[in-house]
Amino acid sequence: MSPHYLLITAPASEPITVAEVKAHGRIDTDEDDGYLADLIVGVRKEAEQHTNRALLTQTWEWVGDAFPSIIELARCPVASITSIKYLDDAGVEQTLAAANYRADLESEPARITPAYGKTWPSTYGVSNAVRVRFVAGWATRAAVPESIRHKLKVLCLDRYDRRGSIEFGEGMGVGSLFFGERVWI
Repeated sequence: MSPHYLLITAPASEPITVAEVKAHGRIDTDEDDGYLADLIVGVRKEAEQHTNRALLTQTWEWVGDAFPSIIELARCPVASITSIKYLDDAGVEQTLAAANYRADLESEPARITPAYGKTWPSTYGVSNAVRVRFVAGWATRAAVPESIRHKLKVLCLDRYDRRGSIEFGEGMGVGSLFFGERVWI
């Protein structure tokens, strides 16, 4: 089975604000502020899913059945590795010492490999035997690239203008809008 991701801690804020969306769209009324706030959350989640990015600080867990030769973390940018845990041959959870692996957090996707001269430990033959907990995302709203913030505002306004409409072929798709921001794995 392919590895999967679990969101452990969601971001505490959003990369754009209701005020920014309203200013961008020249919206003068406050009556739709709650709806706009919901749209912001929704388009951020869509953009993160499509781009394999975490836009603001959040904690994730990569879960796999065994250690691959290289662990690639598809929630960029990765700020830190919190822990690598695995079930050993006896089925007992162990924490891999940081000295036993190398984390390349500059690459996208971030990559984790055994340290020089080391190998991954063998694991118990069950599903979800390896868990890598990590922190991903930009630390502040201002650190999120402006190109991404602008696209989020545009997408929010497109959804705002087309609310209730499901006409295929109209409106902006996350795939085309965020294509250049995607981290490919």
